[in-house]
Order: sequence, then structure tokens, then C-alpha cells
Amino acid sequence: MPITASRLWRATRRVAIVKRVYRLYVEQGLAVRRRRRKRLAHEQQIEPRLIRPNQEWAMDFIVDGRANGRMIPILSVVDAFTRECLVWRLTPAWAAVE
Repeated sequence: MPITASRLWRATRRVAIVKRVYRLYVEQGLAVRRRRRKRLAHEQQIEPRLIRPNQEWAMDFIVDGRANGRMIPILSVVDAFTRECLVWRLTPAWAAVE
């Protein structure tokens, strides 16, 4: 048989066709190995568990817009254990320091 370009390519390629290999593994009843993603090794930090109220608070600024376009900044403080809002304060308008 003469050597053609397609036969030469088939004989020298090193990458397996995934679907063909999967089909052959299934026909033989073998387990198909799946590659797992490598993950960076790092220490896991255990977060402290909240066991009582007032152990941790969360503070956030919320900005709301009025119909006239003026923005109203609001400070909210929430207890992380009970999820109760402790403080809602309208803060003075943010003035630019000149």
C-alpha cells in the first residue's frame, strides 16, 4: 500500500481522540478517568462562629436618590447574629473639601 498524507498523519499523531477513547472504555466496561483541576494549596481559615448577639456588627452606607436628583446617604449598623438593624442614620450630605 502506498503511503498517503492522511495515513502518515494518522500514524504519527500522538493526541488521542477523546470520543473514540471514551467509546472503547465503555465497550470494555472500564472506568473512564476524569482529569481534576489543580487547586492552589492554601490554609483554610476557620471563621469564628457567632454564638450570641452583639458579638459582631456589620456597618454599611446606603445611598438613595430622591425624585429631584439629590442623593441621601444612610448609615446602617446590623447585628450579624440576630440580623437586627441596630441603627439607621441619615448622614449629612457629603460636601467636597475645597
